[in-house]
Amino acid sequence: MARYHEALDVAFALLPEGPPPSAAQGRMEHRTTRRLEPRHAHAGVRADVLRLLHNTAVPLDNNIAERSLRMVKLHDKISGSFRSDDGAQAFATIRSYLQTAALHGENRLAVLRRLFVEGPWLPAAGAT
Repeated sequence: MARYHEALDVAFALLPEGPPPSAAQGRMEHRTTRRLEPRHAHAGVRADVLRLLHNTAVPLDNNIAERSLRMVKLHDKISGSFRSDDGAQAFATIRSYLQTAALHGENRLAVLRRLFVEGPWLPAAGAT
């Protein structure tokens, strides 16, 4: 981990002084690197970046919420929008139900079948 911190220090020392370049002035890589610098300035954040190497329960990314919204955006791109607020709410409810089942290791199709035959699947009490 010390080598990682040293590499970050060297990389940030090589950045030019002043604010990050605007879109018209500099390459995207330079702007992105400049935005990372303040985030890694604090020791606590640096430790969080590599936490997944020591704790395998930590997900590789932080995109669970973004993945939840991805299908809504895909629906928007394909269909334009939902016809009503009720339709959007129904879509979100079904997606949430299926995503929760998948996070608990359940087969999504089996959970849907069970919903219409036996009733809704619910996670075990105290399950995370």
